[in-house]
Amino acid sequence: MNFKGFDFYNALRDILNQIPEGEKASIRDLALSLGDIKAVPTIRTALDKEEFSGFKEKILETRKARGLFRGFVTDYPLKKLAMLQKEMATRVQQIDLYRSTEFIAGVDVSYEGEFAYAAAVVLNSQLEIVDQAVSKTRVNFPYIPAYLAFREAEPIKSVVRLLQHFDILIINGHGVAHPGGFGLACHVGVELDKPTIGVAKSLLTGKAKTVSGDKSVIEHAGKVIGSVISRPGFKPLYVSVGNKISLESALSIVKNTLLDAYLPEPLRIPHLLATSLKRRDKRL
Repeated sequence: MNFKGFDFYNALRDILNQIPEGEKASIRDLALSLGDIKAVPTIRTALDKEEFSGFKEKILETRKARGLFRGFVTDYPLKKLAMLQKEMATRVQQIDLYRSTEFIAGVDVSYEGEFAYAAAVVLNSQLEIVDQAVSKTRVNFPYIPAYLAFREAEPIKSVVRLLQHFDILIINGHGVAHPGGFGLACHVGVELDKPTIGVAKSLLTGKAKTVSGDKSVIEHAGKVIGSVISRPGFKPLYVSVGNKISLESALSIVKNTLLDAYLPEPLRIPHLLATSLKRRDKRL
């Protein structure tokens, strides 16, 4: 699955360059020409960048104005990426295919401009750090809901490959609890051929449903696609399978790595490391 060469900003620039001189287009039509209406906020942010400043006078927020340009020639790249996710979802294995849970890894990414600062750690059964790594990479894909993997998978894979050994990887993002059934944790798990777990702070698809007592699950289209961890004093966490693990095991592992913080330790620690790396880099 090779999406490394796709540059969202180049695709946006190609669309913007098609607007004839003296004509205008709506930001909604720009998003549709790229393949997904969810790109509207991202395009709005991109237009504030200096490199796109010359196009701002051509863009309107409304589609109701007369004579707007809509004749874009496009292959709808975001739609292609969404289709790719659905195709790749068939490769996810939602069964336990690991030998041990002794070494649990976690990874997180922090951003500054076009750079991604990634950090990964490996913890033993006592939740002590036995290995860690950091990396800095350039990214050319912004955040768009449901497309996080196309922004974050490459930085994650780069830093995880620096680790010596781990049994299971926890990722700050969704697994199968995703509109295409193939979130960030699935991308990374399938590409690295490793057991992965997705842990997210908000729902992207489906609804939380209490099934008994304090047990809650994420349901979508009549199927259970994840679990919900609720604790007094903290917002819920949403757990789903990334690859090579069952939902039951994923939930148990995440619960066993929770201490007195919102995030499980394999995510909390790399979050601090990635943020620290970004701050140090800004001071240089």
